[in-house]
Amino acid sequence: MPLSPLLEPAVRYAKAATALAEGPKTARIGRTPKALVSRDGRTSLYRYKAKGRRAAGAPPVLVVYALINRPTVLDLLPGRSVVEVLLARGLDVWLLDWGVPGPEAASEGLEEHVLGYLDRAVDSVRSKTGAKSVSLFGYCMGGTLSIMYSALRPAKAAKLLVAVAPVRGRQSEGFLHFSSRPELFDPSVFTLTGNVQHETLNAGFVLLRPVENLLGKYVRYFERAGDPDFDGLFFAMERWLSEGVPLPGKLYRDFVRGVYQQDLLVGAGVPVGTERAKAADVRCPLMTVTSAQDHLVPPSSTKALIELAKSKEKRALEFAGGHVGLAISPKALGTVWKEAADWLSEPGSKGPRIKKGGRL
Repeated sequence: MPLSPLLEPAVRYAKAATALAEGPKTARIGRTPKALVSRDGRTSLYRYKAKGRRAAGAPPVLVVYALINRPTVLDLLPGRSVVEVLLARGLDVWLLDWGVPGPEAASEGLEEHVLGYLDRAVDSVRSKTGAKSVSLFGYCMGGTLSIMYSALRPAKAAKLLVAVAPVRGRQSEGFLHFSSRPELFDPSVFTLTGNVQHETLNAGFVLLRPVENLLGKYVRYFERAGDPDFDGLFFAMERWLSEGVPLPGKLYRDFVRGVYQQDLLVGAGVPVGTERAKAADVRCPLMTVTSAQDHLVPPSSTKALIELAKSKEKRALEFAGGHVGLAISPKALGTVWKEAADWLSEPGSKGPRIKKGGRL
């Protein structure tokens, strides 16, 4: 017996609600084949399986994502994967997975991550490939750490690709930049028990756009539920968002104070052990990628690197989208990331070229 027209919407919404509860649990993300090469403490180094012929003369690429979420957003789904774009261009792509910090990681700061885990990962890639230097691709916080590394260990950095990464801390744009001002916020409050838990960080991010995060996206879901493509992407994103990890307490304090509150990356240098990392000390070929509607990292913060770096070759791309959309938008994948992959595949520097202000 056919349902009454009055009941059909209720049944459809009930099915959608059931799917929403179960779909993210079974969503398959990060599917591009990769092999575990080595482990270093909680971190893992992976090498993605090549697709076709390697780009001749191109340095290997090490992907460095933020420590707040898992790096699978860069390889979310087939057709929505930055990693796929890089592999399609013949690049030798590696991934540093920071793992899940336990209580013992609470005392690990910038020194342990930049000159420890990251440096050893770079050395492993160099050893396995025979390359003298490695191209670093850092996204968000991973981009900032990659800047520090390139400044402190320039001989090992072939190229530096930085996407939506905080560089200039003191500025009027961006709620995170404003709210982290020292007169308003003490980062040690969040680390009294050791690490900063994912739930704490996620609550802060949700409150940056409360209507959208708590209501808007679910309204859109129930309006479009049942469309396989929409459901697949929505569930994949929900799974990725649910898989956040703790942030080591000392790293959080070092990062907030050094980058945001004291603005040392664009000044005297962020303390990394006994050394200081300055944006002005970056000298390798450089490309920045920003998102015009980024509510987490304003484009002007990342673009400060273009102004300060001593690199002879500088390129700046901007996408008309948001912080996460940059990683999964088909338009971004076909324009921004295609150009970035082409640049990474070039054997060496071709001299100064700055492309600023344009949107792709």
